[in-house]
Amino acid sequence: MSELKKERLQFKDLHKLILNIPRSKEMATNFCGQKELQKQTFEVLYTDLTVVFWYWDAFVCRVFFYSVKDSEVRKLLQMTPENAVMDIISPQKEEQKRWEKLTGFSSYAVYGRFGRKIAGIEEEKKRFKREPLDRFYKEEYGIPAVREQLEEIQQVLEDHFDAGADHLYSKQEMAELIDKKRVWIHSEEGRITTIFVYRIEGKKFYSNISLNDSTADVLYSIQKKVLLNAIEEFKVLYYYGWIRINNRQALRKNHYPEFDAYDYVMVQKGE
Repeated sequence: MSELKKERLQFKDLHKLILNIPRSKEMATNFCGQKELQKQTFEVLYTDLTVVFWYWDAFVCRVFFYSVKDSEVRKLLQMTPENAVMDIISPQKEEQKRWEKLTGFSSYAVYGRFGRKIAGIEEEKKRFKREPLDRFYKEEYGIPAVREQLEEIQQVLEDHFDAGADHLYSKQEMAELIDKKRVWIHSEEGRITTIFVYRIEGKKFYSNISLNDSTADVLYSIQKKVLLNAIEEFKVLYYYGWIRINNRQALRKNHYPEFDAYDYVMVQKGE
């Protein structure tokens, strides 16, 4: 292994390091130029052929790598903090063993990405009409959350979701989503029972958080109302999300979709 260096770098300087690595067919990485990383500061380990870097989000340490030399990847990744989490996106399924061998991290969870095109508002209304739950649809279910409910929403989500694997939003991020009316809730007896969170990404509608401790028609009604409104307001053309591939309830609710990509969530357990 060539000389190992360690620095603390802003994203723009980290990006220069990555660009300096020679291009090769042997390149391996889980870094895709994610926009949310551009404001972060990273701990960085690097050689002439490999860069490993990480930062702490609101919940866990998240790790990335970029390398053209497999034998260096595992060595550098073993220097990252214990219990650090790494996401590896791939179009191939059942690659847990491959990534465990390359990185030395342990496989923790696997998510599948599903999506569909949206032809227009009338076509989407017809699609909803074919859903078994549509006869139970109620317009009054669900309202936009307000800032005063931020603490309760965060606590409910942290109690029900896996902070490392499910990419929960920080309080600041959730507050911004609430201000944009991207967080919808339903309450019963003074307690939030249903939460639906989404983002608009250009012409895409994305949601990775939905929680329902009420009857199925409540969440269905919120999702229908929110999506139809988004199609009209933002001219949404595509809907997508991620499902943990062993979550039978979510798979059934989404009609057992085919996945076009997989997220292999890996955890640093040390060797």
